[in-house]
Amino acid sequence: MTDESFARNMSVTDKKNPPQFYSDYVKQICAHVENNADLEFECLHKEHKRTGRPRFLLTDQVSDKINNLVMLIQSSNLYEDKKLRATVLKRAIPSKLLQEATLEGLLERVPDSYLRATFATYIASRYIYQKGIDSNEFSFYDYMNELKSASN
Repeated sequence: MTDESFARNMSVTDKKNPPQFYSDYVKQICAHVENNADLEFECLHKEHKRTGRPRFLLTDQVSDKINNLVMLIQSSNLYEDKKLRATVLKRAIPSKLLQEATLEGLLERVPDSYLRATFATYIASRYIYQKGIDSNEFSFYDYMNELKSASN
């Protein structure tokens, strides 16, 4: 967002009457958090059912697996694929923000390291939540090919 757009849409001077954009954006952020929680719960539930391991151990394993995959993605050249980058960021960033700031605007104004982290974290978490903690590089490449096909 530009400074003017941020002041108009995000500055709350009256807590009982915030800007509509702000209210809608908060709702979308909450929906993203709830969706992530649902995906993680389903992953943990499936893994617990499959392995019988305690959920508190599985939580650590899922987090470790996601973090390792984030590092792998960040050290790759996947982010350089402009179509893939746009597809992933459009899924990861709340649509309300994209309506106001546009993806192009975000790419110009948001630090590259933040966008790269968002890109890698989105891909890694979705992959692990879908495929589980015993997933491997081969299924990751299939998953990435699906994402790339969606970006064309």
